[in-house]
Amino acid sequence: MEKSNNELIGKYISLEGEGGYPGDVSIKTTFSLVKNRLIINYEATSNSITPLSLTHHPYFSFGTDFDKISFNLYSNKYLEMND
Repeated sequence: MEKSNNELIGKYISLEGEGGYPGDVSIKTTFSLVKNRLIINYEATSNSITPLSLTHHPYFSFGTDFDKISFNLYSNKYLEMND
């Protein structure tokens, strides 16, 4: 990961055959904070005709003392859960 102002930039190169892709794939993902919003931007190129469907599945760690952490979630809907 690289840092640039309010951005984190990740880069990855998948060589031909990895994941079943027919060509080399170069991917750049930029995470930025703009007006309290997280924006994720993807850029990808390949040296061959290669189908891509990029997505992000975020998993956040808030530490081990979860009962001591508080945060606000502004939403008009939520799913109630039990213990």
